[in-house]
Amino acid sequence: MTTSLIISIFAVGVSLFALGWNVYRDLVLKPRLRVKVGLGRELPHEGGTTVVISSFTRNPPEQSFVFLEAINYGPGPIKCTGFYTYRRKSRWRNAGFLIGRIDTMPGHPLCSSLPKVLSVGESAYMVIPYGPSCFLTQPWDSIGFKDSFGRYHKANARSFRRLKSAYRRDYGER
Repeated sequence: MTTSLIISIFAVGVSLFALGWNVYRDLVLKPRLRVKVGLGRELPHEGGTTVVISSFTRNPPEQSFVFLEAINYGPGPIKCTGFYTYRRKSRWRNAGFLIGRIDTMPGHPLCSSLPKVLSVGESAYMVIPYGPSCFLTQPWDSIGFKDSFGRYHKANARSFRRLKSAYRRDYGER
């Protein structure tokens, strides 16, 4: 009798663990986007096409553009609905944040049209003009994508700081 009771208690424990995992996987575990931002420029290629190099080297500012990339890291497909800039309302407490829209270069061959559904491992690209009147003139804290779940996926803070310092180097203090 004690052996069957121990086996049934173990079976109930395994069943509860499986039920909890299924609820977590289906309701809590949502796909994640990794967002990268940087300066890029087009270089001519032998076949007449262009190759984009995303870097923070000393590109000529008139030939550069801001390159924003979102990669789906899974565990399932995700729908990117837009991309935005962010600024916290207060530095000292969690008082929310302000959101701004950015103009893109829609005719550029790398610029994806949004909304876009990304499978695991797929990417969406945005190309944003870089110049004296671009979005970096405002004091934004970050840039990123918004998904269909209403979550904001921000770019790496270090790469955004590098982008802002490259802007200050190229166009002076703003």
